[in-house]
Amino acid sequence: MTRRGVVLRLRGAPAAGLGRTCQVLDEAGCDTLYFEEDFVSCAAAAVVTRRVRICCLTTSKDAPAVAEAAETLDYLSDGRFILGVGPLLADDGPYSGAAAAERILEEVLARVPKLPVLVAGSGRGPARLAAEFASRNHPERDEAMTPLTRCLQSVGDASAWLAGVTR
Repeated sequence: MTRRGVVLRLRGAPAAGLGRTCQVLDEAGCDTLYFEEDFVSCAAAAVVTRRVRICCLTTSKDAPAVAEAAETLDYLSDGRFILGVGPLLADDGPYSGAAAAERILEEVLARVPKLPVLVAGSGRGPARLAAEFASRNHPERDEAMTPLTRCLQSVGDASAWLAGVTR
């Protein structure tokens, strides 16, 4: 099954143009629209589309604001929203980007427990985080997830990992 996604960088574009672009992509069968640090455009896309998933990649460290935005977008999109964290660097320690993203995700998932999460980055830190959230979000598939978790935890050069899309 082929999936198609589009990264949209339309910040500052007229709202009508953004809405029409998202509608056309939705009707054309696009699977996911990706926005970078733009929760407002995600909200606009959510209300004018019916089927396409909407993902916002963020590097924000403001956990309450991200949690509130994710909760709102999950509602506006009728469960089609995916929260993306990153891009994260390879480091993995208590003060790394992966550790900060993990704290954000903990707070967000406390408010929106079944929210799909995308971890973007390369190296050990992002791979560990993706593996952890993949196994957390799919406990019923523990037997199937264990090899994936081991693979993700041991990889040294990852580019992006989808951790736990549950819908």
